[in-house]
Amino acid sequence: MPAPVYQLDRTCQSLLETEWLLPDGLGGFAMGTALGTPTRRYHGLLIAATRPPVGRVAVLTQIAERLVLDSGDQPVWLTPFHFHDAPDRPRRSDLLDRFSKGTSWCQWLFRPGSGCTIEKRVDIAHAHNAVRVRYRIHAPAQAGILELRPLLSLRDFHALHRRRLDEFAIRHADQALIAATPEAGVLIETDRLERSDRPELWEALYFEREADRGQDCVENLLVPATYRLRFEGPCEASLFFSAEVERTAATFTFDEPPIVGLDHVLSRIPSEDQEARN
Repeated sequence: MPAPVYQLDRTCQSLLETEWLLPDGLGGFAMGTALGTPTRRYHGLLIAATRPPVGRVAVLTQIAERLVLDSGDQPVWLTPFHFHDAPDRPRRSDLLDRFSKGTSWCQWLFRPGSGCTIEKRVDIAHAHNAVRVRYRIHAPAQAGILELRPLLSLRDFHALHRRRLDEFAIRHADQALIAATPEAGVLIETDRLERSDRPELWEALYFEREADRGQDCVENLLVPATYRLRFEGPCEASLFFSAEVERTAATFTFDEPPIVGLDHVLSRIPSEDQEARN
């Protein structure tokens, strides 16, 4: 039986309130909103259980994607973010066309216009602290660059910090990059993406659900490098993030795991009850 797929389209008025969760089988997870905007300190594309099933650290909060077209149109950000006091950062976007979710993946489909579509898919590794973020671009009448900025928190997942740029350590490991703090580290690898090694500090990211609870709600995030995907038609590329910094992407699989217990549940439903079995 195929895994269930859940879909929301852009007509839904609660994309910011709709949340998703992908467990990794260790105690870690990926979690966020259907819109992609992080609203809680616990939202992130990689929350790793470094001492399973606890010892969780927030590694990768999100990726900020900026589309720059050769046509000279104004660059656009695909995913909106909320900031406490940073007017130069992306705050809103109406490019999201569809959100889908399976048991170990989430997918966003953006339509920037002129027939161009950008698919972003997050796959979580089973029983490992790793995630793959894949981008597919179909642009029959466009050429340009998709800029990708990983937003790293690298902290205990209960805590928020307003670190300075020099409080993050960054080093290179062959073609990969490792970023770390005393709490956590991450290995970042890629295929077919150019990398610009100019670290940035994104200041004052604002988590409104934390503010609603009367908790700390502002954090500074590290962009260790900017990755660029040049396109002149269909293309795809991926970023790999691992909190197990000694393991490379080649050692992980991102196949969808079986739904544990489903066969047992189905075995207890009479074969003639097709409505229940479906």
